[in-house]
Amino acid sequence: RNKMITLDNSQWNQLDEIILNLHIQKDVTILQTQILEQLAGLIPHRRSFFDLCTTQNGQRVFFAPVSLNMSKEELADYYKNYQYSDYVAWSFSNHSATIYRDSDMIGRPVRENSDIYRQWMKPMDIYYSLGCTIFSGKQLLGSITLFRSEQEGDFTDSELTMLEVISRHLSAHFSFLWPYGTVPNLAANAAKAAGKEGLSSRESEIAELIAAGHSNSEISQILFISENTVKKHVNSLYRKLHITSRTQLLRRLYDQMSIGTPCEE
Repeated sequence: RNKMITLDNSQWNQLDEIILNLHIQKDVTILQTQILEQLAGLIPHRRSFFDLCTTQNGQRVFFAPVSLNMSKEELADYYKNYQYSDYVAWSFSNHSATIYRDSDMIGRPVRENSDIYRQWMKPMDIYYSLGCTIFSGKQLLGSITLFRSEQEGDFTDSELTMLEVISRHLSAHFSFLWPYGTVPNLAANAAKAAGKEGLSSRESEIAELIAAGHSNSEISQILFISENTVKKHVNSLYRKLHITSRTQLLRRLYDQMSIGTPCEE
């Protein structure tokens, strides 16, 4: 974007406060919550969420979404049914931080005929969206999305600029926190799944190793058991968790990271 945008003193003061606070906050869940709280005063909106992202076996997996105004069910519905068919999903395929306003990308007929609008957005009375991605190098580490109703009107150029500034600083801060990508505590989540789903200690151990990206062959070497035994344990934990793939296992473990928010388990 080449348009010159001028912000007033109040906007710059609020931006300055947000930036100062985010660079000293190392607890990512607190940071997600604080950013959403501060954005509510800077860029008024009806709904919003701030999620994290990691890459496992070449696939991006979103996890730990924080929202102050969406229910766990509304968020779960998005990640289960719409995240890959979202008409702004192209922004997640880029290899650098992106700022977008959906009205710059799609027209009214396309929006209103899409499944995500008719089945997910319209019931919440949201129409317009504004979002950004957070990158370290070429690694996608998270995203923020804000929504407004049609009556509230579209997001302005100034609001687009302010979110862009915040996105750049979040990318710098996340790059400092996670130079090699997000590192969620999967061991704790595997233990949590074991307690909830009746996994054995061996199945929990294997779930953790799968989530860390190890193949069946590597797991057999790490645990000093045969590859056939690994496969039997994998099939057993899949059956207990009602899943059929490694990707679904990752989704299950990452979903358990939603803490301190309405998405909490």
